[in-house]
Amino acid sequence: MKLNITMAGRRFYRSTQDQWIFGVCGGIAQHFGWKSTYVRIATAVGAIALPGISTLAVIVLYVVAGLLIPADDQA
Repeated sequence: MKLNITMAGRRFYRSTQDQWIFGVCGGIAQHFGWKSTYVRIATAVGAIALPGISTLAVIVLYVVAGLLIPADDQA
C-alpha cells in the first residue's frame, strides 16, 4: 500500500537525490521548497525537545513514512 499525498496537484514523494536514510525529510523539503537541512533539524529538535512526543514515536513514524511513500524515481 502506497500513500497518495497531493497538494495543489503535486504529489508528495521521497527524495532519491537528497536523502540520508529514506529521503522523507528531503521529499518534504522539495515539496514545500524548503532547505532539507532545516527540515532535518526541525525533525530532530521536535523528536527530542517537544513534550509529549516520544523520540521512539518519531522514529517509528519516519520509518513507516519511508516504507509507504513512493520514491520520486518510481513516479
